[in-house]
Amino acid sequence: RSKIVVSCIYPVEQPCEVYTDSARVREDRGAVLMLLAARAPESTEIKALCKQYGAMDGSRFAPIEGEKCIMCGLCARACASLGTGAISTVMRGTSKKISTPYDEPSSACIGCLSCAKICPTRAIDFAEDEKKRSIWGREFELIRCKECGAPIGTKEEIEYAAMRCGEEPTYLCPDCRKKKMADVMAHAYGVE
Repeated sequence: RSKIVVSCIYPVEQPCEVYTDSARVREDRGAVLMLLAARAPESTEIKALCKQYGAMDGSRFAPIEGEKCIMCGLCARACASLGTGAISTVMRGTSKKISTPYDEPSSACIGCLSCAKICPTRAIDFAEDEKKRSIWGREFELIRCKECGAPIGTKEEIEYAAMRCGEEPTYLCPDCRKKKMADVMAHAYGVE
């Protein structure tokens, strides 16, 4: 007896054989990818997977024009795990999407780009230049390392991280932080 299950949540109770690339699995993946391609027709990643798995023609489904999001929820989980909860799934059914509350700029967003970096289809748009970063309808000032001048994040992001650690914000990039710690250790142990 065999059945197709979601492997990451299926409890294994007895010895079993697992096939991850059988003809039946590939066919089911193709069907799911066909639906994802209708959901996110602009996603190059989904298009490549459709080609790889020989997904069926999904032309009978109306595509959502310009959409890349496949509703995996990774972005909302990343935001929630940071403790900010600036974005989540909103609405239901075919209207379901990832957004800020009421599609308004969220005061909880710290501009850290965790959501955009974890998105497998690059569906979350952001813009960044030398001085500012824009995401979810908000603009954030970029802070630079006080030693080397490299951009290290938004003011809100740095202050939030410091608050979570119970420390004062240190406006240093990871490299300068390591150098400073090395200097402290060298001084403490008398190494020159």
